Amino acid sequence: MIKQLDNGQWQVQSEKGKNLGTYDTEDQAKVRLKAVEMFKHMDRFDRKRRINEEITIEPFDEEKKDEINLSVDPLQYGFVTDPKEVFTNSKTDAWKNLNVKQYLILNNGEMIGSFATSIDPDNFEDYSLINFLIDKKYQGQGLGSKSIRKVIEFMRAEKPGKNLTLKVVPENILAKTLYEKNGFRFNGEDYGFTPPRLKFIYSSNIQESIKDGNKLFMPLINKMKGW
Repeated sequence: MIKQLDNGQWQVQSEKGKNLGTYDTEDQAKVRLKAVEMFKHMDRFDRKRRINEEITIEPFDEEKKDEINLSVDPLQYGFVTDPKEVFTNSKTDAWKNLNVKQYLILNNGEMIGSFATSIDPDNFEDYSLINFLIDKKYQGQGLGSKSIRKVIEFMRAEKPGKNLTLKVVPENILAKTLYEKNGFRFNGEDYGFTPPRLKFIYSSNIQESIKDGNKLFMPLINKMKGW
């Protein structure tokens, strides 16, 4: 609303009486009020859009490989790989033994990320998530958590009864936080890399996962400081 002050100026106020701007003329105040109402409408639209967000998963289509253009955030360089490179690697003899399959993550039909799965021939009990990636322009919007939960749901349906696992470079604290928040716990294995990569296993009890995972995770992190 617009209120005229004792000094003759005009003030735009929120519904709770907060000052949103003071102006010399009523016309200036009306322009400000119109802008406030417009942004309020946009905010409601954005909230509605977020409520209606639908994360879906579809197989990586080799014929459309050139149409896939996902960008890696500079903070994740060295932690994740371009999906096209993952697809190329999956065709090599070394990767074929891992039964790698690649998928795209869509939000209301728009490509926002990708991931791959694999099964180690030496450990058929583990069904592994590899190279989970959200395009840098879609980060910071809550889509990472929504997507990882959808990926978990997808993998559990694909391979019921198997252990859902993943590995994390120790320095990738952002990924560790995301995975722990959504049900993965560190189980103390390191995959034999130098420096070690940390293995996480999914548990439906998230709070228990974080508590148990930290008991194992922190001593190994301290041990790794010398690598």
